[in-house]
Amino acid sequence: MLAAGSAAIAIAATGAGLSAQENGGLELTFGLRSELRATDNAELAVTSPGDATFFDTRLSFGLRSVTRRSVLDFNMSGVARFADLPAGSNGGNGFEAPAVRLAYALNNQNSSLKLDADYQQTDLAYLSPLNDDVLAIDDAGNLVLVNDTGTRTRYSYGATLKTGINAPLGLTLSVKRSGFDYEDTVSTSYYDSDRIRVDGKLRFTLAPDTDAFMQLVHTDFEADNALQTHRKSDNISFGLTHEMDETTTVEGSLGYGETVTDNTGGRTTSEGIIAHASITRALADGSIGASYRHEVYANGERDSLHVTREMELPRGSLAFDMGVSKSDFGSAQLVGSVTYNQAMAMGQFNLGVTRSASTNADNEDLIATRLNAGWQYELNETSSLALNAGYFQVEDGGAGTYVSRDRTNLSIAYNHALTEDWLVSTGVELRTSQTAGQSEARSKAIFLSLEREFTIRP
Repeated sequence: MLAAGSAAIAIAATGAGLSAQENGGLELTFGLRSELRATDNAELAVTSPGDATFFDTRLSFGLRSVTRRSVLDFNMSGVARFADLPAGSNGGNGFEAPAVRLAYALNNQNSSLKLDADYQQTDLAYLSPLNDDVLAIDDAGNLVLVNDTGTRTRYSYGATLKTGINAPLGLTLSVKRSGFDYEDTVSTSYYDSDRIRVDGKLRFTLAPDTDAFMQLVHTDFEADNALQTHRKSDNISFGLTHEMDETTTVEGSLGYGETVTDNTGGRTTSEGIIAHASITRALADGSIGASYRHEVYANGERDSLHVTREMELPRGSLAFDMGVSKSDFGSAQLVGSVTYNQAMAMGQFNLGVTRSASTNADNEDLIATRLNAGWQYELNETSSLALNAGYFQVEDGGAGTYVSRDRTNLSIAYNHALTEDWLVSTGVELRTSQTAGQSEARSKAIFLSLEREFTIRP
């Protein structure tokens, strides 16, 4: 399934902001989406417990207020679910996936302030890593590929203050807290976690084209896992930013980093030199750049080298960040991302690929690969076909014994605009899940949905 819960949040979080007016004022956006879905393996288990039927209704509301100096966005959504499930299944009926998101920005001539808060609760039985708008791997390194009962609550809130934006001396302060809470779960794959990050950057203008800076970053991470992990990291760095000409900027920094990890096995400390260097150049159709980073993390040190390119195409855009990451454990890994969008004569194609390295609360290095592709073909002015494919894999990155897992989603849908405001869709979906050393799980589903979204400006 069921992307209904997580997809609702993604739409609610962005819908109002995407359509809001740019000239100021107040805008309200209301959304309604009902879906009937039948599937032969809702839990995507190796052995299906039986057929299941779902009827979901998603309600969303968005408010956007724009003034000369400020922007306020508020979004909320939820799903009312009625389900006919086989005996012993995870999930159930009721109100699901409540989500609230608030963002506020205030800009003055020489300073700015940004505030944001986010809350989302989702039933684990209906959460898919290919549709989760947050992360397929959360802050604790939990991969949402393990079927379980219970709920996941994600929260985050933070503030960023900038002063001296156009002055010789500038200061940026940022504080953010985020975490995940799990309730009524059985699997040990899920555990509560909390992260606090404090970032301060002091900038000095040495010349019209050169700035010096000092940056301090502190993170504090706790996880209620079997190891009771508590990890603190402190970095300090000094650097320069220089504009070589109107199109080329170089930056370099050097500093010291320390990461201390406490758990039931004792204390480990990683420390050493940290460094960063980059160059970016503006081009007629976009930009190009390269960067190198040497960092200290929980399992030692990691080096990464990246090349970036952003370009506007005649009827689309292409952006990529390709690189190599090498830690103290394992071999070099290809990391980066590619985003491609292309408008065609009768439709549109979108592609997104990411591959990243991270470390979870159990001090395991992980490599996560995620691919999403979509093609929409316009049959006529009111109808279209949509093909969507998604793939997600997490594998061990060299420090630990993480068991590789992957998931695939394939779907085809027919969309028809009944009126200017109402859209009906029907289609089929195939999902697979694979854990190394186990049999593959498969699920097939058919669905029919009706949706409407409209905006009013009081």
